[in-house]
Amino acid sequence: MTPPAPVDGLESVLLVVLAAATVAVTVMAITGRLGAWSTEACSTIPLAEAYVVQNDGKGPRGKRSFKALADKYHTFEQVSAALRDAGLESSDLIVGVDFTKSNIWQGEKSFAGKCLHHLDERGGHTNPYQRSLRAIGRTLEEFDDDRRIPAFGFGDATTGDKGIFTLNEQGPCHGFREVLQSYQNTVKKVRLSGPTNFAPLINAAANIARTERSFHILVIIADGQVTSKQATVDAIVRASEDA
Repeated sequence: MTPPAPVDGLESVLLVVLAAATVAVTVMAITGRLGAWSTEACSTIPLAEAYVVQNDGKGPRGKRSFKALADKYHTFEQVSAALRDAGLESSDLIVGVDFTKSNIWQGEKSFAGKCLHHLDERGGHTNPYQRSLRAIGRTLEEFDDDRRIPAFGFGDATTGDKGIFTLNEQGPCHGFREVLQSYQNTVKKVRLSGPTNFAPLINAAANIARTERSFHILVIIADGQVTSKQATVDAIVRASEDA
């Protein structure tokens, strides 16, 4: 059974847990009515498509099913509690950010004509990526015991669809506050390009999990468009084989 794709037009989350306990991939697709959600508002937090894999206990080849998490949370604490109830106790985090040119086209439709990475120099407004990073931090950071978070970008003019680059040249970020700062520093100098390929990022995350031999959640924040779909699927399958 395969979970449906993230709902277009919402800020959504797709959670895929690969086999037993090695890597989880969370894709936040930022498209559509982004202006309607403020992290300070008391409206429903849009986890539009969140799934937890349940294994029948017969190992990697056992039967797996997807259990949907309810989408009626009003606080970040409720989201964290739901993840704990679903079985998440501790996990290292990895973050990937989409720097493809489609962020310009998506922003024209959903972000007042501005690129989704647009930074308000006056600090009055945050862009969808800034809001997403803050939301993820408030929801998932408490599960990461050492707060060391590798953060990567992909899809820029340097890497294209062949590789990734680090947001923080000094190494893993310490907590999501540094992830957010590293993202903002990167936006000021990066050149958007493409196409969109999640595979290099997923492969890198699998290598980190393989080396550290611990459960990891890879959070990919993107504008919703994936060009190299088969390469991405193949990367997820390869990562699951090591679980």
